[in-house]
Amino acid sequence: MRFLCGILLSVMLAVPVFAESRLNFETYGFSIDNLQVPSGDKGDVFQTVMMFLPASDGFAPNVNILIQKFSGTVAEYLKISETQFTAAQAVVINKKQTDKNLILEYTVNMNGKDIHVYSKAIFDKDVVYLASGTSLVSQWKSVGTVLKKNVDSIQLVGVKK
Repeated sequence: MRFLCGILLSVMLAVPVFAESRLNFETYGFSIDNLQVPSGDKGDVFQTVMMFLPASDGFAPNVNILIQKFSGTVAEYLKISETQFTAAQAVVINKKQTDKNLILEYTVNMNGKDIHVYSKAIFDKDVVYLASGTSLVSQWKSVGTVLKKNVDSIQLVGVKK
């Protein structure tokens, strides 16, 4: 497990560079083809990437990227999110919205663990690209800056639908 986490440690020292359909991790000395989904419907939510930092206290801080079908506005997405936060008893720390982006930062108890989440959603036509950095609340002080920087680095390039 430790070896696997080391390989996937792209969040801390290197942001992957997307060149055509390869993910390049020059800091670690490797690249790999971007996993291509077979043609057809990808469903309403599709997780494309998940990167991990080393685990501590039984949890590996991570950044993941979801692609979600959504044809509403940023305000409608925020309203749905706030309803879900209320149901989960999440505490919103920060929210910021523009006409094409939404940033949400919150804490929530999931499966008995106090979790800190920082998310950035980018809206493009009928799709939302959601990057989220997640750690235990107790880990946030040491990894939060790295997770936020990585999440904030997401940008759309050559979107193909």
